[in-house]
Amino acid sequence: MNESELYGCVVAKSYELESSIAKSPRVVLGKEVIQYLEANSQVSGDGVNDEYGRQMASVCKDMITQDEDGQYIVDYLGSGFRRHIANNIGNSIYNDALTYIEEQIEHWTSNENEELMERYHFLNRYFEKNKSLWQE
Repeated sequence: MNESELYGCVVAKSYELESSIAKSPRVVLGKEVIQYLEANSQVSGDGVNDEYGRQMASVCKDMITQDEDGQYIVDYLGSGFRRHIANNIGNSIYNDALTYIEEQIEHWTSNENEELMERYHFLNRYFEKNKSLWQE
């Protein structure tokens, strides 16, 4: 970092989550984000801003899941994301990504790179868990 760069706890926490916890193509969310969304989904009030805040918090919560290692992640293959964001995306993108993952597992297995092999196995399990939403 240099003097002209902004740096704060959000950047530090994001870096920590990305560099030491994510370990695969996923967006890991800190507990503070979950608490923030939970608090906003319960805001009282009848105003337009109050209602909008509750609805947006609900939409965001609908696109989050707890991964197999207990971390909260953006559930980019889940039903909430499919409904709110990706409802017009065809299934071929899922199938192409799954094929790539399987190729990478084979590649890193044959090259005996256990770290990358395990990362792709981890990713493959996430894809398999959501397969029914993306395949006809």
